[in-house]
Amino acid sequence: MRLRTTLLALASTFTLVFALSGTAHAAQGEFTYYYLDDTGSASPAKLTDPDNACESIPELDVDPEAAAFNPSNYTDATAELYTKDNCGGDLVLTLAPDAHGNDSHKFRSVKFLPAR
Repeated sequence: MRLRTTLLALASTFTLVFALSGTAHAAQGEFTYYYLDDTGSASPAKLTDPDNACESIPELDVDPEAAAFNPSNYTDATAELYTKDNCGGDLVLTLAPDAHGNDSHKFRSVKFLPAR
């Protein structure tokens, strides 16, 4: 009897863990920003439905000194902007959903925090 109860408890625990791990989802919406292209012109770019994780700005891969600017957070998650790749360096700005930064907010990566 104890073995059956123990097995049932273990099976229930695994079911609960796997069910809860599937509830995390990517941020829904778009995060927009600008960067300077190879001609020096400001070009718009966006991340669509980004993961709830750190995202380095892909357009900046070719220039380690470049930075994105003028961010707008049209996702359902809070966005934290960082000065270095992989969410390193200083925290530049925290943007709530539907919030905007400006040209002075320079960043190389962004982390999306799931809505609570």
